[in-house]
Amino acid sequence: MPHGSSAEFRIDAPTLVAVTPPDVGASMALLPELLPALQPHVSLVVLRWPTAPAWAALRACRQLAALSLRPRLLVSDRFDMAELAGLDGVHLKDGGIPAARVRRLRPNWVVGVSLHEPMVWDRTQGADYAFVSPVFPTPSKPGAQPLGLVRLRELARQAPLPLLALGGVGAHNAAACRETGAAGVVASSGIFDQGDPVSAAVQIRAAL
Repeated sequence: MPHGSSAEFRIDAPTLVAVTPPDVGASMALLPELLPALQPHVSLVVLRWPTAPAWAALRACRQLAALSLRPRLLVSDRFDMAELAGLDGVHLKDGGIPAARVRRLRPNWVVGVSLHEPMVWDRTQGADYAFVSPVFPTPSKPGAQPLGLVRLRELARQAPLPLLALGGVGAHNAAACRETGAAGVVASSGIFDQGDPVSAAVQIRAAL
């Protein structure tokens, strides 16, 4: 178990995590019907709406939290919103609120962190898992230097907690990520921008 992680949650490899489209309106046109269908295939869904007004994001979080069948839901970086909406935890951005602080306040939450080069493992204290990115070139991070599979393998060997590969990941390269020792992968456009998001998730999960 990672140092200081939740006693009630564990990343079981191989794992698929989904990150929502960045627009809250586009997300809410899909997610209420899509999340129950994704539940058997996706371990976690991170609700990430960086430009949404707080009231709109909170309303969406509450609506999704109330679904009777869904994956575990985390919100990106908003401890207060996770608390108010009754979500399962929070995913913290690199350099944001320390995971150890969140863990002390909410010991049973699922807590994730994002890491980029240079990696600072101390930031993972208290987290259940870490995203590392970008592994491959991705339009969402133009100009960013991809880590590549060789570096991902090195990081997986060094890491004190499960690593999940993010950035340009889909069914075509998920297995290669898993073979490095990463616990799984993270997909956003690889699921939600596809004509059949559930089928896309099934294919990625099968590839792992």
